[in-house]
Amino acid sequence: MFIRVSHMRVRDGALDAVMQLAQQLVPMTQGMAGLQDYYTVRAGENELLTIGVWDSQAHEAAAAGQIHGFLAQSFGPYLEGRPQNWGGDATSVAAH
Repeated sequence: MFIRVSHMRVRDGALDAVMQLAQQLVPMTQGMAGLQDYYTVRAGENELLTIGVWDSQAHEAAAAGQIHGFLAQSFGPYLEGRPQNWGGDATSVAAH
């Protein structure tokens, strides 16, 4: 399992608009190979986290190539600076 976390600082007053844009990602991600789950988190008044859970880093990289243009064009005007990204292999320790 591979997890990608992105942190974005959003311009004052723009978080609601960004959250609405994030909803447009839902149909874009349906059917993407290897996607297990994707979360958008209000992390503060002007902060947004996205968390993607993938079968592998290769699946995440392929998906990023498909949606990068949409993300840059749609989210870019609302962000302060570039998003910070972290990713890595993960192991679940929760009982299901």
